[in-house]
Amino acid sequence: RDRHDVVRDVAISIASRDQHVFVVDNDVVPQIKWPDKDKLKVCTAISLNNSNISELPQELECPHLEYFSIGSDPSLRIPDNIFTEITELRVLNFTTMHLKPLPSSLGLLHNLQTLSLDDCKLGDIAIIGDLKKLEILTLRGSHMETLTDTQFF
Repeated sequence: RDRHDVVRDVAISIASRDQHVFVVDNDVVPQIKWPDKDKLKVCTAISLNNSNISELPQELECPHLEYFSIGSDPSLRIPDNIFTEITELRVLNFTTMHLKPLPSSLGLLHNLQTLSLDDCKLGDIAIIGDLKKLEILTLRGSHMETLTDTQFF
């Protein structure tokens, strides 16, 4: 391990403890263990990068979550109701994911300002039109089957 790895590990540890952030990077943590419900209820950010998790909770009870990122796991299924209890989310990033269909609870993210769906396999993305506060949408490198409602363009 080099000095960069140690600094990264310490930064992740401090952020997890003091800033209510949950970070998993496969280079750092080989096996994921979800925080208990009390920790998730105060969590403000979740970043799962190259994680080896097999499934996400059906619903995340994270009323203070503002940032959620999952990357590089095309086999991971995103539950349809995962965002039902998330009201403050501002940034959502899915990278290199298979999202056919997008979770229907995505339309409940009324405070979402940034949605990144880069390098994803997508089906119908019409639900994005329900996100009235959305300011930034990225679809770089993504493949879509269809656009049935283009009112958000």
